[in-house]
Parts: sequence; C-alpha cells; structure tokens
Amino acid sequence: MLSRYNWVLKNFSVRRIFNLALVQLSMKLKLSRTLGKPYSIMIEPTNSCNLNCPLCPTGNKSDTRKKGYMTFETYKKVIDELAPYLYEVVMWNYGEPFLNPLTYDFISYAKQKRIPKVIASTNAHLFKDDKAIKKLINSGLDRLIISLDGMTKGTYEKYRRGGNIKQVLETIKKIMATKKALKVKNPFVELQFIVMRQNEHELPLIKNFAKEAGVDALNLKKVNIYMGIKNPAKTDTTKYLPKNDNFIREKIDTKNCPIIKLSTVVNWNGEVVPCCMDYYSSFPLGNTTGQSIKKIWNNKKYVNFRRANKTANIPICKRCNTYVKDINVKLSSETLENTTLKPEMPLENHSKHVK
Repeated sequence: MLSRYNWVLKNFSVRRIFNLALVQLSMKLKLSRTLGKPYSIMIEPTNSCNLNCPLCPTGNKSDTRKKGYMTFETYKKVIDELAPYLYEVVMWNYGEPFLNPLTYDFISYAKQKRIPKVIASTNAHLFKDDKAIKKLINSGLDRLIISLDGMTKGTYEKYRRGGNIKQVLETIKKIMATKKALKVKNPFVELQFIVMRQNEHELPLIKNFAKEAGVDALNLKKVNIYMGIKNPAKTDTTKYLPKNDNFIREKIDTKNCPIIKLSTVVNWNGEVVPCCMDYYSSFPLGNTTGQSIKKIWNNKKYVNFRRANKTANIPICKRCNTYVKDINVKLSSETLENTTLKPEMPLENHSKHVK
C-alpha cells in the first residue's frame, strides 16, 4: 500500500489531476470543445512492419500512406507540450514500433518527463540477443504487449504471415528470465492472443505457455474483422470469426465517443488523427511539425469532428467496435479446456488500452 501511495505522489502533479477532472467533466457534459488536454496519446513510431497480417491495413497493403519513421524532433515537440497533462503514452499504431531504432529513446524520454505509463506493443521478432532485451528493459517501459496468435507453426503463420513462432517463444522466455535476473518488475509483460477460427483450439496451449514462461498477464482479444478492410462487402473476413460466441465483438454505441475527448493519435510524420480507427488518415486534424498540438486539440476541424460524432454520422465511427471488453485470464487457473470463458480480472490491476 505504501509503495502504491509513493507511486501516486511521484507521478501525479496537481496540474495532471486537474486536467483529468476537466476532461472527465467535458465527457459528462458532452462538449465538442474540451476543457482539458488529452491525458493519453498514441504515438506511431513507424507505419512499416516486418509481418503481413491479413486484417491489418499495413499487413494487407490497403494503407497507401507514405512509409516512414518518426524523428526524435517530431516526438520531443509533442511530448514537451503535453507531458504535464499526460497519464500515458501508447507506442504503436499501424506498424512494428521497434523497427524505428529511436523507439527506445522515445520511451526513455517520456519517463524522464515523468509520464506515469508508457506502453508498447510488439510482434517480438526484433529482440534477437541479450543486448537488445536489456536495452528494452532498461528503457523504462512500463508495459509490453506481445502479440502471439498461435502456439504451433502452422496456426501462428496463418495470421502472423512472415513470422517465426519458435523465435517469438524463445524471446518471451528470455525477456522474463532477464527481468528476473535483473530483479525488476517492469516492463509488465502481457501476451495478447487474438482469438480467431483458426487458432481458438490452441487456447489451452497459450494458457499453459503463459504460466510456464511466467508472464504477468494473458489477454484474449476479440478479433475485429473489419479493421483494415476497405471494401468489407467484397472481402470475406467472416472466416476469421471464432465459433466461441464469447469472443465475438459486441455492437457498441459510438455516439459521444469518450476516446476523442481524452486521447489523440500522432502518426509518424506528425499528422494528428482522432483515433486508431482512422488507419487511412481520412480525417487529418493538423500536423505537429508546424503547429502546436495543444492548438490542434481544439481547432475547428477537431471540434467539428467531435460534434459530428454525436450522431455517429462518420464512416470510421459507424464501423467502430474497438473499445470492447476482452478477456483477461487468471494464470492460476488449471485449465482452459472444456470451460466457458468469462471476463476476469488480470493478475494485476492495470489500465487497458485496446489497440
């Protein structure tokens, strides 16, 4: 209890708490022009990836944006402006974050600016030796999400095309062993398993591996079959839907979306978009390379977007079912076989930001 109290004192300033209250008030009042600044930000280190996942706009090549890597200058400008207000920085969007070698520096700089939580997601193919793993751990990262959508070569490669399951499993074990050797708790390591038709039979295997490797949490994610598909009517993505109804995404009400009032997304080139569902940058709201992120946050385009969202009359809002409850598995459970999975609390309470 004392350590948690000290953590709060260390990371939460009066300004940060006051801003949080303003954002919450803006959501309650359903304001289009928010009273506070974003307290969560998604940073896209790069929109390039080393894998070709079929439901990802980068992997299936439907995203025609120019490929590139965020510079430290672009990143620093955004963080310097928003650090006093931010609770978390999320390091991903549509690419493998660690393809950008500056991502480690991005993480470290955010921690230097006393931002409480820095989270990254990875396919875990780039940490090929002990040096890379120690660099990851020493960066100050608070939470690491590792995508692992299969436990056998055939199943894994049906979705993580171009991936190497053997290498990923070895990397996960090495990360946990290195944390133990260094006697550190962070990063909190969460395995993320997107449950689909072709891999749901391997749920017992991923559960057993998670326990064996000693990871901190296992998240069973519900597949989004419309993400990165430009013409859903012409593309059969229903083949990815699992048979288990517990893993089918619910239809949610996207009117008055809270996400666009509390967080924002900055792509690798400094372009600001409203949320991660805008994977083609269809709604650019400004660019941080020539503008202040704080001014962009409540500029005419942003305010009009929030106002239009009140009727959900926006294409990316109509198809959104991103922020749904996934299933966190208690790793102390003995088996997943022959059980009906229900939402449970993870081993440790930690805020979830679903990609």
